[in-house]
Amino acid sequence: MSGQIDLPAPLVPADVDVRGMPFMPLDTARLLDSDLYALSNGNEFKAAVTLWCKSWQQVPAGSLPDDDRILARLSGAGARSWPRLKAMAMRGFTLCSDGRFYHPVVAEKAREAWAHRLKQREKAAKRWQGHGDATASPAAHPAADATASPAAMQGTGTAKVQKSNSSEPPINRAAAVAVLLRDLEKSRGKAPKITSADPRVVAWAQAGITDEQLREAHALAVADREAKGDAMPINAGFLDVFVTKIRNPGTAPARAVTPASIDWYRSDAGWQSKARELGIVEADFLRLQARVCVALGSGPWVDSRNATLQRLINEIQEAA
Repeated sequence: MSGQIDLPAPLVPADVDVRGMPFMPLDTARLLDSDLYALSNGNEFKAAVTLWCKSWQQVPAGSLPDDDRILARLSGAGARSWPRLKAMAMRGFTLCSDGRFYHPVVAEKAREAWAHRLKQREKAAKRWQGHGDATASPAAHPAADATASPAAMQGTGTAKVQKSNSSEPPINRAAAVAVLLRDLEKSRGKAPKITSADPRVVAWAQAGITDEQLREAHALAVADREAKGDAMPINAGFLDVFVTKIRNPGTAPARAVTPASIDWYRSDAGWQSKARELGIVEADFLRLQARVCVALGSGPWVDSRNATLQRLINEIQEAA
C-alpha cells in the first residue's frame, strides 16, 4: 500500500454523518451505464451495491475502512468468498489519506445529503428559537434530520419521510453506545443484553469511543463468532476485546484484575460468570468449561489433567 502522503485527500469531510437518513439516492442512469454493471456477475454486483449502502451509514458517509475482515463482513460475502469478489465489489472505491476507501458517486450524494441536513437543522433551530427555546440543539431532535433532499431522489420511486431509529435522543454517551450496539445485533436477528449501566459500556463512553470504532469492533467480533460457528449474540464482555484492538492496535487487551477475577476458574459460579461475560450458553457444565477455555486460550483455567475436558476442547477447536 502506498504511503499516506501519496494518497488523495478524503472525498468527504470528516464530520459528514447521514445516519438517520436511511434513504440513499441511486442514480440509475449512471449505474446501468457503468463498467460494474457490464462486467460483474451476480455475487460481485450484490457485494458492490451492499458496500455502497454500508458506506452510506459510515462516518464519514461514503467511506469504508481499509480492513478486509470488516469489508468481508459488511459486503455480506464472508471471509471465504471475499478474496474472489473483492476486485469487482470494490470497483470505484479509492483509498484516501485518512486510511479509508471512498466511492466518488456515493461521496457526491453524501455531500448533497449533508448540505440538505445542515439546512434542515438551521430551519429547525429558527423554529425552536421562535418558540422561546433558544438553547435547544437541532442535532438532538430527529425530526430535524428526517428527510432526504427531494432533488436527490432519482430513479428510486416515491420517497417517504424517514425518521431516526430512536424517538428520543440518548440522554448520555453510554446510552447512545448501548443503543447502537443493540441495533447492530438486532439487525443480525439477535437479542443482546447490553445496557448503559454495564461498566464496560460506561468505560468506552468515558474514553470517547466513536460510533465508527464501535461498528468496526462489532464487525470483528461478528467475524470471530462466525469463524467459530458460534451463533450467540455479541455482548459487552466479548466485544471489549475487539474494542481494545480497534482503539489500541497491536496491543493486548487490558483487563481489570480484581481478587474475584483472579480466582474465577476455581468455582462453578466463576465459570458460569465468565461464560455469561463471553456470551456462552451451554447446558452441559463440562462443555461450557471447554468453550470458555477455547475462547480464552491457554491459561491456568485449562486443567491439563482432565482428559475429558481436553477432549472436548480439541473437538470444539477442530469444529471451528
